[in-house]
Parts: sequence; C-alpha cells; structure tokens
Amino acid sequence: MDIHIKETDCFGSINKDSISYDDVDYFGNSLILLELSKIKCFVKGNKGIIGIQLTYKFRENGQEYKSIDVKTNEECTEQEFIFFPKEYITQIILWKKDKLIGFEITTDKDRSYRFGLDNGNKTMLNEFSSGKNIVVGFYTKFNINEGITSIGFYYIDKKIFSFFQLSGLFFLREKLKNKIYYDSISKDLPKLDKESLAVFKTCLLPKNSFTGVLKYIIA
Repeated sequence: MDIHIKETDCFGSINKDSISYDDVDYFGNSLILLELSKIKCFVKGNKGIIGIQLTYKFRENGQEYKSIDVKTNEECTEQEFIFFPKEYITQIILWKKDKLIGFEITTDKDRSYRFGLDNGNKTMLNEFSSGKNIVVGFYTKFNINEGITSIGFYYIDKKIFSFFQLSGLFFLREKLKNKIYYDSISKDLPKLDKESLAVFKTCLLPKNSFTGVLKYIIA
C-alpha cells in the first residue's frame, strides 16, 4: 500500500545553532513498520526539556531501535513513558515560551503523560482534535545550550493505518488458497499460539464473514 505520512508544524523556536533530529532521517519509509515503544525526556528546572530519547519496535519481530537520542551535558531528571503493545498517541498538548517548555501525550488507551513543564502558552494540535489521527514519529530542533527548543510530529489517519496493518491478512488469505501452502500450515496448527490460530481461522472465513471481521476491527 502507498501510505502518505503527514507532518505537523514544528512548534517552538529555531535559530542558527539549531540541529535537526528527525525520525524519517533514521528510518525513512520504514517508519510505518515500527511502533513507539518508549519516550524518555530529560528535564532540568525551569529550562524544560533538555533532551529526548525515542525507542521503537519493529512489528514483525519486536526488535528495538533508538532514533532521536540527544541531550545537553547537564544534571537533570528523567521522565519516561512506556507504551503498551499497539498503543498509539491520539492527542498532543504543547507548552511554549520562547522555546518548547513541555508537551503532553494522550493515547488510544486513555493514558496521558506530561513531559517537561506545563506553563507558558498552551497549544492543542488541531491535527489530533478529532481523534482520527495517530502519531507515527517525531522531529525536533536541538540547541546544545538550551536542549529541545521545538518539536513536530508525523501522523497518519487511524483507519488508513488499520488497513495497512491488516493488509497481511489479505496476503495470507490468498496464499491459503494454495493447497500445498495450506497443508504446510495445517500440520502445525497445534503449535500455533491463540493469536496466530485466530488469524489462520479468520483468513479461512467466507468473504462476507471475513469482511465483517475487518469492519469490526477497523471501526
């Protein structure tokens, strides 16, 4: 599938000493194949966020990768949010003064977490006001003296993302029409875990029932 990832504005301050750190620079088009596993921010007093570290997991095998990982050389406190499997950011609030001071995420599991400080000018991102989009990546501006001065987000429509995730079901459904492939899977059914067995049985459903399951999942 041809997936178009959109991006928000970059919120905060940018100057001649700003250095860009961007998830797309790390992962390119493969960003859509990963999901956020952990956000860690480094916070110092009234300076706000002086560093950030993002960890992603590859959906196929769970292998972890770090992307943006930068901070100033100052003593600080750490704030960390660990995502549940298949948990996604659906809402973001930002606080700014001359630069980014803090931000708060809310997920589709109704969990919220604030990084940095919650004073200054409060901004709620319109891209997430409807709850129809999810965050798939970050980009930031960093200054060695000030830390993270601005931040932006990559996002995608939640339903399009669901279709992308489910595209493997269509592929498997077609492959199971091949008797040799079907037999090779069938003989190992007792070894499959519950989730894999459910996927296998779903792909064998009649077309109307299969479509009904997909509509239920995406709704």
